[in-house]
Amino acid sequence: MDSNIFILDSSAFYAGFYRSLNSKFYTTTSILQEIKHILKSSLTLEILISSGVLVIQDPPKESIDKIINTANLLGDIKKLSQADISILSLAYEMNRILVSNDYSVLNVSNFLKIKTISLGNDGIIELRKWKNFCKTCRKQYSPSIRECTICGNLTKRNYKKIRPTV
Repeated sequence: MDSNIFILDSSAFYAGFYRSLNSKFYTTTSILQEIKHILKSSLTLEILISSGVLVIQDPPKESIDKIINTANLLGDIKKLSQADISILSLAYEMNRILVSNDYSVLNVSNFLKIKTISLGNDGIIELRKWKNFCKTCRKQYSPSIRECTICGNLTKRNYKKIRPTV
């Protein structure tokens, strides 16, 4: 695997990771839409794209489906945006290092053994599976259920440790 190729989440652009020398970067259309507004001029992005240093590539549906299924399994699906799913899918498809600081992105990527670089924090030290539960009657629900079907109270989000990260 070429160690100078990175998949960039929007946080990698915010942190200036794309300024690394002798590297090639990939991102998705959705991420590009997220970051365009923060740059004073899209000239920098245009130069990176026209020079071939930054490649905009969207993942195939099969990879997107894999990420959605994994995020559902882990309970991270509600925390992932369309852009998050697209960048995870691209990193999974290309088998390249994903650069992000989003906990849910890192949790899903580590579960799938996608190599990551975490920006702005130490990354994650354990994989988590998220569930919702009722504080009153303690019944557990999937992360999409917001109200207890028994007593009607709002559910709270909690996790179970799966394993230490790889």
